[in-house]
Order: sequence, then C-alpha cells, then structure tokens
Amino acid sequence: MVRPFEKKTEQGGRLPWKRLKKLAYVGCVALILAVIGMAVRIPRLLESDARYRLEAIEMRGLHVLKGADVLEAGQIAAEANIFALDLQGMASRIEALPWVKAVHIVRKPPDRLMVDIIERRRLAWIKMDKIYGIDQDGVLLPGQALPTEVRTELDLPVINGFEQIADSLRLGEPIKDEALGRVIHWWRQAVAYDADFCMNVSEIRPFDAESLRLYLVGDGLEVRMPLDRVEERVSVLRRYIQQVYQECPEPAYIDLRFSRQVVVGSRTTGKSS
Repeated sequence: MVRPFEKKTEQGGRLPWKRLKKLAYVGCVALILAVIGMAVRIPRLLESDARYRLEAIEMRGLHVLKGADVLEAGQIAAEANIFALDLQGMASRIEALPWVKAVHIVRKPPDRLMVDIIERRRLAWIKMDKIYGIDQDGVLLPGQALPTEVRTELDLPVINGFEQIADSLRLGEPIKDEALGRVIHWWRQAVAYDADFCMNVSEIRPFDAESLRLYLVGDGLEVRMPLDRVEERVSVLRRYIQQVYQECPEPAYIDLRFSRQVVVGSRTTGKSS
C-alpha cells in the first residue's frame, strides 16, 4: 500500500513527502518568475504597439476651463502611446491649475484617455491687494471674469476686512486665516440654506470673533449677524426685514446678536428700537 502523499517511481521506489514539497516549491517559484517576466514584457509590448496611439481625449466636468487649458497644463502629446503616458504626472500638472480641485485620468484602449475634472467655484469675491475670487474651501481664485462664466456666477458679494493678510497669497492655495475661515464657513451655510435671499447681500465684513456684518444690495443696510445657528438667523432676517422697512423707513442697521430680539437702528433719529 502506498502512503498518502507518496508516489511510486518507475523503479518501484517511493517519492518522499519532503521531496514533493521541494518540487512544489520550485515549481511555484518558476511560475512566479514567469508571471513577473510576462508582467514586465507585456507593458513594453503595449508601449510599442502602434494601435495604442492617442487619437482622442474625453473630458468631463469642464465649465470654467476649456479643453485647450487642460491639454496645455497636462502636456498631453498627440499620438503618444497611451500606455507610455505618465498619467499621475499629467494629473499633478493639471491639478496645479487654480480652478482644478481634483482630476482623475484613465486609459480607454485602444486610443483614448478619459479625463474627469472637478472644478472649483467662486463662493464670493474677496478684496485683498486687489479683487480675487474665493471658493468654499478658502482657496484663492483669479479675480478676472472668464468668457465661460455667466452673470449669476459673477454676481457675488465681496468679502472685506482682510487686506492685512494679502502678502502671503498664492492662487490655487487656501488662505490660512481663522477669522476668514469662520466668515466663509458661515456664508457657505447661508447660501446652502437660502441661496435666493443671499443674492441680496453685496458685502460681508467681520464684526468680532463671534459675529459678522452683511450689507444689503440697494441701500447698503447693515445686518449684524452672529456666527452660530445660521439657518435660524437667516430665517429671522428674512421674516422681519419687510416689517423693519415698514416701521423704520430709513433703517441704519439690523442687529440680530441679542437673544430673542431684533434691534433696529435709524439713520434719521440715530436711535435703536
């Protein structure tokens, strides 16, 4: 009887289990080396195959930017072999554009690339040494309007009061200032809650560590607004603003910083009520 894991040789002998293990190990190593060799050779074969020359690029997510901007930034060569392209390097160069938040590039054999881009959007303008744009993450954007932008994307309030940090500005990078961060965070929540009403705001300024000032379109009415409970504060302002104009024809400011009170200052009397 032959024991398990033993095999008779042609001479009638037995092949020990240890030798079987050794042969199996050698076989596995040979197979792994063969696979590695194929993995090395296959990309080289693909990179030299004329069928994989780049013929077209599909781009998604472009609004502000144009395709030519992406091609130039990524240094994408026409008719290059798609398997010879450094996709990570291309993506890094495209992400260096101030308007680009993220980019993902994939090959689509035999002759295409797919470029997915997430662009940044202006949340507001900001006055520093000059006017710039700023997005919801506090990233500084170019101040000039682009031909691809529509009016509603340009009709945004101006954030003032941060001119002192203008020395360390770099387009495409976040502005590191806690007070500005609080203002942006508040405005982002306000726009998400009631974008239509926020279109009435022309200027935003910090007031103190716990509040800010909004200036409304038209008469420049000042609204002093706490930084907490954003949805509640915007809702109260919207609910009472018509009443304020009816009861105080020339209001100087509306102050919502006091608990359960709406304080209104008058331009004519100089008093608050």
